[in-house]
Amino acid sequence: MRKFFLFTALILSLTVTSQDIEFARDHIDTLASESMHGRGYVEQGDRIAAGYIANELRELGIQKWEATYYQRYSFPINTFPGAMNMSAGDKNMKPGYDFQVRPYSEGKKGSFEVI
Repeated sequence: MRKFFLFTALILSLTVTSQDIEFARDHIDTLASESMHGRGYVEQGDRIAAGYIANELRELGIQKWEATYYQRYSFPINTFPGAMNMSAGDKNMKPGYDFQVRPYSEGKKGSFEVI
């Protein structure tokens, strides 16, 4: 009988301390919002989201890892530091939104027929 009560107490303690679903949904909604720009690098949504997460960790009292909440990493991407124009018919297209250039693509200038 004692084992039964210990088992029941364990199960109840696990269910009582379960995750607050509304709390999680609020954070997911924030991270998925338009203000985070899809958490992508094109409009620095990744930096906005990282700042949000770091602030939440700070407010929760989570200790920093090696004096920061951030972890550096890199991955190959194409960036467009200067002006870039692409259009299809009369529509001007936005890089990273309407089309994606492969990271290993060479730079080109000029007008080209799209196939």
